Amino acid sequence: MIEVECECGRVIKTNDANAGKKARCPECGEIVEIPAPRKAGGNSPAPAAKGAATGSVKTAKKRTPSEDEYQGDDDDFGDGDGDGEELPELPRSKKSTGKGSKSKKGDGEASSKKKKKQEADDAELNKKLLIGTGVVFGLAFLGLIGWGIASMGSVASAPKMEVPKEYVSYSSPNGELICEGPKGWELKTGGGSGGTPPFLSLEQGSVKIQFRASPSGSMMSTIMQPNGDDGKPIPDDEKPVSKIHEMQKERYAQDVSGYEEQGAPTMIKTGGGEGRLSAFTASEGLLSKTFGYRCTLVGNNNQWTVLCKCSANDWKDYQAVFRKVIESTRGT
Repeated sequence: MIEVECECGRVIKTNDANAGKKARCPECGEIVEIPAPRKAGGNSPAPAAKGAATGSVKTAKKRTPSEDEYQGDDDDFGDGDGDGEELPELPRSKKSTGKGSKSKKGDGEASSKKKKKQEADDAELNKKLLIGTGVVFGLAFLGLIGWGIASMGSVASAPKMEVPKEYVSYSSPNGELICEGPKGWELKTGGGSGGTPPFLSLEQGSVKIQFRASPSGSMMSTIMQPNGDDGKPIPDDEKPVSKIHEMQKERYAQDVSGYEEQGAPTMIKTGGGEGRLSAFTASEGLLSKTFGYRCTLVGNNNQWTVLCKCSANDWKDYQAVFRKVIESTRGT
C-alpha cells in the first residue's frame, strides 16, 4: 500500500499497482503522481511508470509505511484489486474547484453586495439632506418675502406726520448754533467742551434734523480760501464751502447705506452766510428708503453739517420744513 500527501494536505492511500500513474486528489481535484513503493532494504524509489507526467504535474509528497500498517484499509483511488488500470487523468489547464475557491467567490459576492448597499444608502442619505436643505432655504426665502411685503405695507399704511405750523428758537449748550425749529419737537444737545464738538438734534417720530460741528472744517475753509484780489468773482466750485461740501459727500457715501445724491448741489442762504444743499436718498432697512437734505455751513469757529431726513411718505410735505430750519440757522 502506497500513501502520498497532496499539496492541499490530504493524505491519499492506493495500491502498489498504481505506482507511476497520475490521479486526481479527491479533496482539491489537483493531479498528483503516485510514486513507486520503496524496495525492501533500499532508499531509492522504483523508476516511474512509462509515460509518467513531468514538468507542470505536481509531485505529491510521499511516505511509504509498512505493509502491516494499512492492512484492510480502502484504496482512495480504486477498488484495491491492483489490476493495474490507469486512473482518470484531469486536463492540465483545469483549475481547482475546491471548497477554498468557492468560499472566496462567495465572500467576494457578499462584499460586492454589501458595497452596493452602502452606496445606495449613502445616495439616499445625500438625497434626503439635499431635500432638507432646499426646504429650509425655501422657507427662509418665503419668510423674507413675507417680511418685505409686511414692511412695505407698514410703510405705505403708516400715517403721515403732521406738518408743523409753529416754530420756536433752539440753541446748542454754549450758543454756537441757533435755529428756528418746529415747536414741541424733542431736543437733544451736547458737546461744546472738553474737546467734544457741539451738536443739536430735533426729532418727531421718523423725522429728524441733526446739526454736527467740526472745528477742522473751519480751518480747512481758511486754507482753501482763494488767493488774490483782482476784483473778479470767485467761481462757485472754488469756494471753500463748495469744496468741503464735495469732500463730505464721499464720506457719507461710504458711511450711509445706499446713500445717493439727487442732482448737483445748490446754494442756500442762511443766517450765517451761504451754504450748499444736496437732496439724497438712502436705505432704511431692507425695502424702504429715506429721503432728505444734506447741507454744509461754514462759520468762524466751526464747519456745520446738517442732515434732515424723513420717510418717503413725508418727503413731499417736509422739504419746505427742512429748508425753513436750515435758512434760519446762525452758526459760529
